[in-house]
Amino acid sequence: MKSTFKKLMAVILALLMAVAIVPLFMTAESSASVTFTGIDTLMIYNPLIYYEEYPSVRTNSLSTGNMSGQIKTTSGNVLKQAAISGENSGRKLISAAEIRELLESQRGVVANAVYDIESVEANPAAVGDTKAFWIQTDLLNSYTNQKVQMTCRASGTYCNIWGNSTFTNTEMAEDMANEFDSQIYLTDTQTFGSARFAENGVKVDILVYTISYGGDTRSICGYFYGGDLFTAAELRDDAPYYNTGTPIIHINSVYCTAAFARVAYVTLAHEFQHLINFTSTLKNSQNGDLVEMGVWLNEAMSMQAEEINYPGEVQDQGYIEYSYNTSTDIAGGQSLYCFDTNNDIGVYGQGFLFSEYIRNQFDIGLEVFGRLHQRWRTCSSSALNDAANLEYALGSAVRSSINAGTAYDQAVITAINNTDNSSDTAYDSESVFLSKLNLAFQISTVLHDSSGIYSLPSSCSTANPKLYTSNTASIQGGGRIFVKTADGNSYTVPTGADSKLIYVGFKNGEMVIPPTTAGSYAPVVSVSPTTKPTSTPTPTPTPTPTPTPTPEPRADSDPNAAPDLDLNPNVDPDPNADAHAGHGYKYAGALRNYHFLWRCKC
Repeated sequence: MKSTFKKLMAVILALLMAVAIVPLFMTAESSASVTFTGIDTLMIYNPLIYYEEYPSVRTNSLSTGNMSGQIKTTSGNVLKQAAISGENSGRKLISAAEIRELLESQRGVVANAVYDIESVEANPAAVGDTKAFWIQTDLLNSYTNQKVQMTCRASGTYCNIWGNSTFTNTEMAEDMANEFDSQIYLTDTQTFGSARFAENGVKVDILVYTISYGGDTRSICGYFYGGDLFTAAELRDDAPYYNTGTPIIHINSVYCTAAFARVAYVTLAHEFQHLINFTSTLKNSQNGDLVEMGVWLNEAMSMQAEEINYPGEVQDQGYIEYSYNTSTDIAGGQSLYCFDTNNDIGVYGQGFLFSEYIRNQFDIGLEVFGRLHQRWRTCSSSALNDAANLEYALGSAVRSSINAGTAYDQAVITAINNTDNSSDTAYDSESVFLSKLNLAFQISTVLHDSSGIYSLPSSCSTANPKLYTSNTASIQGGGRIFVKTADGNSYTVPTGADSKLIYVGFKNGEMVIPPTTAGSYAPVVSVSPTTKPTSTPTPTPTPTPTPTPTPEPRADSDPNAAPDLDLNPNVDPDPNADAHAGHGYKYAGALRNYHFLWRCKC
């Protein structure tokens, strides 16, 4: 009897435990589901930071969970106007990542030397002079590296135009020299700063020859190779091939004709900014680790160089309507901070939009780009990172507006801090600011407000993000997707969705749910302007109250911080310079790690 009684009690207890435990698990699972109502479009944003230099460990991707049944799967764009489809050129699109690998053999050439920016003498050249330069005629095939004699086709005030047998048109060369002298050199240096060696009588050597990619001569318009800037004393004795101590821009001769002159000129403006940008790293005596700006921010400024030299040319070439509005990679959650193209050049259009966005936010316009470069030339390595640079350059007024416009809860702030590229343990206000700035920028591409943090200038009026239509998405840090709700009214967050994702709801092109995590979402009942009352939304099971955001601590000003340029009384000095170490990409004197920047365009 006792044995039977014990067995019976054991069964009863087991049943009681099952009854008690199962509802607890069910409640935890169902409470993860939150329903956003009154929306036809939803933006899902990953607020973490992506580090392109460490793609294997720093993608910081977050999953949306399975959205099956929640979203429409028909392709299209967020706004009503139709997206432009089809390619506006027959040219092959070359991946930025591919070209970085193509020049690999040229990278490990820098010795541990002091970078001497004064040792190169002026390089006057007369038309008809010859000089040997290293060139690579096919970027896909390293065996095409060769040292060739090139002839000076034209000599200007700030440049020499050199050509091999594929470029002999002296009239076009003279036009290029005049254009560079009177337009590009003056505009770029006034906006971004001086270029290494391209001052005090030293000219930019513009090498014009046919550049192909696997035999395709229309793929690449031109590129800049940082190795050309180093002197022989700064390079290893066994360096394979290099042009020493000369500021050089490589231009494809296919586009140096009267018919394509505009392409050649905007490419020159684009690549010259890259030369200036690389100069900002080398001219900084405190930048001992040779931290360089992120490729994405560098490219954004090169797109801006095109716009300020040739207003409207970026739009005319379809970088918004074609490359951005139809980009599958960006629509699928590729980070703003990632410039790998994978034959999808939407990143160039997005870079242009971002440069126009920050120019529009800063009330003295173009000076923001000068501030970005100036800070990079003055701060120590530990203070150099894209987030801190943008926070400083945009100034206190923009920083206050951005921070006031979005309140991140503590879980998101902690996640950003834990996954940034630094070893600090304090809240990283710089990265949090960049995350919020990017979020506001992404929202602006839909709202197109005339002023405020969600505004874009008229040059970006055709921006229209492409919709995501698959059932699941893995969104990179700093990336987003836009989806259309299946019923045109609501979206229930899948149980498997990461809790750190930020949601923004739209209805008829207007934002109706400001940025929120699923856990912080509290439905607001609004009254319709008609006499008929609006029905009360169905409450989410066990709703989580919105937590009070924890103020983001800020580091004290550092004496090594870049000086305020006094461009605007509302702009204050960088409050966080040197506060967080190791955010940037540290090259440690090894040229093999440099990003070499070029222009691949459609």
